[in-house]
Amino acid sequence: MTEFKNGKYINPSIQRVAVNWDRKYLPLFEQVKKTWNIPIRNYYKKIMGVNLQDEETSKRQEIRINLKPISDLRIIRKLEEAFGDLDFEEFQKLKAFLNASENVLEYFVTAQGHHKSLIELIVFTKNKLNKFDLDNFNKTLIELLYDGNPDVFGRYFGSHFSNKGEIDLYIIPCVLFCEANNLDLSTFVTMVLAHELAHGYNHLGIDKDNYHWENFWDTDDYLAEGLAQYYTLEFLEKHLLKIPKGIEVFEFLLRHQSAPYKSFETWEASPEKIYSAFIEARRNMIFKNDDFLTLLAGAKKRIKGDRKTITDNIQDIFYGQN
Repeated sequence: MTEFKNGKYINPSIQRVAVNWDRKYLPLFEQVKKTWNIPIRNYYKKIMGVNLQDEETSKRQEIRINLKPISDLRIIRKLEEAFGDLDFEEFQKLKAFLNASENVLEYFVTAQGHHKSLIELIVFTKNKLNKFDLDNFNKTLIELLYDGNPDVFGRYFGSHFSNKGEIDLYIIPCVLFCEANNLDLSTFVTMVLAHELAHGYNHLGIDKDNYHWENFWDTDDYLAEGLAQYYTLEFLEKHLLKIPKGIEVFEFLLRHQSAPYKSFETWEASPEKIYSAFIEARRNMIFKNDDFLTLLAGAKKRIKGDRKTITDNIQDIFYGQN
């Protein structure tokens, strides 16, 4: 990606990240990988009932994690065309100033009315931000990032029958998205890593009968993304104390994602029931979401108990029931 790093950009945020992604942001991604790679894998091994290594046959599946600046330079070109000289970091700070000034305006009143200098500053800030259409800013940003790039923040890939998978985490889109929306970057990257590892364990994880999901790449998006989202949320709920903003960041992104990423919201099932349907689907080479839902309905009838809420999980953490 030399052409990216050496490019000259109109947008100051893109220019700043392009110059500093390896020095300023790569260390953070490496730290997230170092901190959470093994805990996420261990959690998925437990909750999915699968392992990357079969103890009896010594069969070993591998999932490699790569840190890359970006998946496609066309993303940058689209952002440049849409936002020109808008600095995302400045954008957030000016929005924060507007919100704060409106909350305290009543305290800046003189005999002649509101303090003139503050009013002038508020008007100046609004005029500067309105140039970029505050109401449609985030909608435009999301649409541009996702246009033709559903894996804009990270990607899991491999082959039908290979015992190896790879994950790419894309630094630049993650940084720009978090900067534009004032999201905690470390939390966001952890969430993306958890999502992509969920794909990997869904695909390559070996169950107790030595099966893995050979036709994983045939699964429709509603099933593949639904499962990844479900397990990502389960992981974030389980680790609320260590990743306190995890649920907030997950739900923020979810509001802007397409329907396949939201399919899990209708499942309303405990991990045990999801596990039962998941194992049955991969063993029977099922790859349609509707067929998975039929299996899940059967699991709900066989297995008693409801899905725990986030509040339940917090109580379990404090009272030592996990």
